[in-house]
Formats: sequence, structure tokens, C-alpha cells
Amino acid sequence: MTQTAHSKLKLAALAVLVLVSIRALVSYCIVRSGFRALSDDDYSRVVIAESFVDHPSWDPSGTSWLPFPFWFYGTCLKLVGVSLAKARIIAFASGLLSAAGVWTAGRWLGHSRSASLLGGIIACALPYAAWLGVATTPDYFSAVLVLLGCCSLARKSTTIRLFGALAIIVATLSRYEAWPVAVTWSVLCMINALRSRNWKFAILSLLVLTPPLAWMLHGVVQHHSALFFVKRVVSYRRALGLDDTSAISRLLATPRHLFQDAPELWAIAGIAMLVAAWLKISLVRRRWTGPLLAILSIVAFLSIGDWRNGTATHHVGRTLLAPWSFVALITAAHIVSVVRAVPWLHRVAGSALLAVLCGFVYWVVRPTWTSVDSFSPRREETEIGAIAASKIAPGRRLAILTPDYGYFAVEAALGRPVDVVIIDAHDPRRPDPANIFASDAQLSASLHELGAHWLIAPLKHENALLGFGRIHYRGPSLLLAELR
Repeated sequence: MTQTAHSKLKLAALAVLVLVSIRALVSYCIVRSGFRALSDDDYSRVVIAESFVDHPSWDPSGTSWLPFPFWFYGTCLKLVGVSLAKARIIAFASGLLSAAGVWTAGRWLGHSRSASLLGGIIACALPYAAWLGVATTPDYFSAVLVLLGCCSLARKSTTIRLFGALAIIVATLSRYEAWPVAVTWSVLCMINALRSRNWKFAILSLLVLTPPLAWMLHGVVQHHSALFFVKRVVSYRRALGLDDTSAISRLLATPRHLFQDAPELWAIAGIAMLVAAWLKISLVRRRWTGPLLAILSIVAFLSIGDWRNGTATHHVGRTLLAPWSFVALITAAHIVSVVRAVPWLHRVAGSALLAVLCGFVYWVVRPTWTSVDSFSPRREETEIGAIAASKIAPGRRLAILTPDYGYFAVEAALGRPVDVVIIDAHDPRRPDPANIFASDAQLSASLHELGAHWLIAPLKHENALLGFGRIHYRGPSLLLAELR
């Protein structure tokens, strides 16, 4: 390796180190603020990953959720031990690696090291990216993989295209919004193959379509429908009453969230582009066409899904991380070019004004402009689950009854899904189960049928349980009892 190449490698490593350190600081601040989970899906996913440790399978969830996140978390938990805390550490670490992926995507777009670094900083500081960077869901790392796949289209290198294809393959096994990217990527790569007569590109263009096709074949075999995942989501949304809005409102939901849920990004992007245009700085690159088309395919896919009632039931912004990250990289390129074109005094003044603008948008505009669904810290549920884990011997069955989806957090904190039975799953598509506390006879028969040795139930049922066991823990709204 020449001295020049060695110096470039050191500078690249330094840029990545700075970005990962900033990502770590952002993640630390988010955790310190009290954030633990975006929704109860976070805990549900941990439970499935914990189950995968003991019972590995192609389709760990058995639902519409794609399998790779469970393979990944389950394998990691198998190596480091099963617990909710360790799952959160894995999420924290994957968030750091994902930040480095954004920097790499910038370099594939042709950005300088500084522009890629700035783009990575902007991308990881976006609220949804900050939250999802520590959440035990696949949204963040999947979005970065999608971004890498899209940006690989800016290069003709077979090696970069190969890594891009691998990124898309993993993403298509993690989140459905990666599927339109796979199709777009395949078409564009095949066009490149025909033009350049590069048979390797042709193979890669077919390879990225393999996971979606395999998953649909799995649907035909196991669920009697290639689009079983769409039907599940649609039926769930209808059961929740989320299909009452007009078709045009649903069609425009994703574009609205694209702008409404990240006002800081669009404020920075707008100012940077206006200043660049004023200075007559042209940053349009022909090689960005492919990545842009792939990114736009996500928005189109999600919009059609909204129209058909088949997309996210909560926190829509989590599906838009890849487009936002792409805009962050393009914005960073504009900012760096503007900075290099003006005197240092203007740079300082411009940076100060931009910081004030960001603060104004975040503290004043965001609260009135952006509406974010509530989070699910589930402190009591995770606490009682951890206490249960310390008191209940393996093999002893724990029955859980909670007034809502909090049972996922209890089960995840317990860390032994095989020892758990859920009394009421609160599935809106199914009838409510019988009230086990209707009478002493009903309670006795239900506990016997469940084969439960321990019970977690709402605190209001404490008196009903006095004749059935000993209360070991009383929380604000839940109790843990050992049954006789």
C-alpha cells in the first residue's frame, strides 16, 4: 500500500470513527431520556427472537413479519445469552454499524469524505433515526441496507454492485419496503448488463429478486396465498378500524408523512439548495438518477399500500428512513459545496444561522406540525418480568393476563417464552376469551387447564387470588403470584 493510499485509509477510518461516536452519543441521549421502545412490537419481536434460540426455523414469527431480524437477534442472543437487556445492547450496537453504512452510501454516491460524514450526522440525528437506532426492531438497519443498495447504482464497479445486492437481499428479508427497491434495482442493473454486456450484472439483477420470490412461495405452501402478508395486515387494520378514511387521504398519507415527520431535514435541504442555486453551484449528477429512482419506488410502494390498506398501522415515519437518509446525503453535498465557495466569515455566520433555524424548526415548528404516535416504555411490565425471571425456576409455567399488549414486555423481560402462556392476546380479529375471574370455580378451572404454576395479573384481582396462592410482588397495576 502506497503512502497516499494509507493516508486516505486513515482519513476514512477517522471520519467513520467520528460518525459512530456521534451516533453513540445520540443513542445514549435517547436512552437517558427514557426511551425504551417505539411500540409493543419491539417487545413482541424480542420474544420471537428468544423463542428462535431454542427453536430455530425459517419463519420464526409464523406471521407476516419477515424472518431475517429474528435470525439475527436469535443468533446473537444464543451467543451472548437470552435477556431483554442484551437484546437492547444488540440494537445499540447495530445502530452504530448502521451509521457507518450511511457514510459508505455517501461515498458510493461520489461524495467527499466530509460530505459523507455530514450526511451521516444529519441522518442519524433525525428523530426517527435517533429512536430506531436503539429500538429492537429492524427498521433502522434495514433502511441503511436499502440506502446502500440504492447508492450502489451510482457505481459501475462489480464489487460495489455485489455489496449493494447483498445489502438489498438482507433488507428484503427484513422489511417489505425494500421489495420495490429490489425490483427497481434489478431492472436498472439488467439494463446496465445489456448495455455493457456484463453477465455478472445480469446475475446480480436476478439474485436480488430471490428472497421476495422465496417468501411468496413460502406463503403459497404454508398460508395458501402468495400475498398472505398483505391480507394479514389489511385484516388487522380493518379490525382496528383504520380503514375508515377516504381513498385519496390514504393515497397521500405517505407523501404527507415524508415531509411532516422530518421538518428539520427539509428546512436544511431547502436552505442549502437555495443558497447553492444563488451561488450558481450545480450539484446535479447523472449517476444519482438510478439511486433516486430506487428511493422513489419506496414512496410509490408505500403510497399504493396505504391506498389498499396494507401498510404500517403505527409510526409511519419508521418506513421512511431510507428516503430521509438519501435526502440527508444530497443535502450534505450541497452544504459542503456552498461552504467551500464562500469566505470563512460567511461560513461561520451561515453555520450559526443554520443552527438557529434547526432549533426553531425542532422546538417551535415540530410540536405543531408533526404528530408522533406514543411510545411504549413499559417500565412496570419489564420490571415484573425481570422479577419473575429471578423467582420462577425454568420449566415452571407462568400465565400472564394484562389489560393490553403489555404482556409482550413481561414475556420479553422474563426471557423464557417456552414457559409462558398468554391468557388474553387482545387480538381484535378474535373474540374476547372468557373472564377467568368471573368466579372462584372459573378461576380454578382456568388455572388448572392452563397448567400454570405462577400468575401475573392486574392488581385489582388481588382479593380473588388470596385463596389460590401467595403474592410475591405488587406493582402499581400488576401483581405476581405463586399458585398452590
